Amino acid sequence: MLRHFTKYDFPKLSKWVNSEELLLQFSATTFPYPLNYADLEVYIQANPERKFYMISDTELGDYGFGEIIPQTGNVPRLGRLLVGELSLRGKGLGKKMILLLLDECRNVHSSTGAELYVLTDNEPAIKCYESIGFGFIGDDIEINLKGSIKTMKKMRLDF
Repeated sequence: MLRHFTKYDFPKLSKWVNSEELLLQFSATTFPYPLNYADLEVYIQANPERKFYMISDTELGDYGFGEIIPQTGNVPRLGRLLVGELSLRGKGLGKKMILLLLDECRNVHSSTGAELYVLTDNEPAIKCYESIGFGFIGDDIEINLKGSIKTMKKMRLDF
């Protein structure tokens, strides 16, 4: 189930993003580590068109976070994708979360597809996205994190 993210969800999100490496996977270089509510609030206020979601399950409660970012061409980008607790990763919840966000793109935003970026060394995420039907498009994007170069690629799924 998807529900809109509120300020009351921040402590849980902050607990989930518990390392600089995970913050990089979660947000590239958008936020400094550690994640704090003031930075997130500035980002949310500066991007009112973006929709932020908590993902939950009746048995597990809240287990993930995701963002839908409108783009031109009626193909939004999914961002800030995270299955929170380490113990819940690798159990299919990421795929379930992406499918919920894709349904939201189709049903609420009348989208014809979706895009996302992924770090090329995040093999579990790439495998998850490919299992849904996402494929790589475009050129690599390099980002510098404290002198370490990381490579990201864009992926796309057409409905």
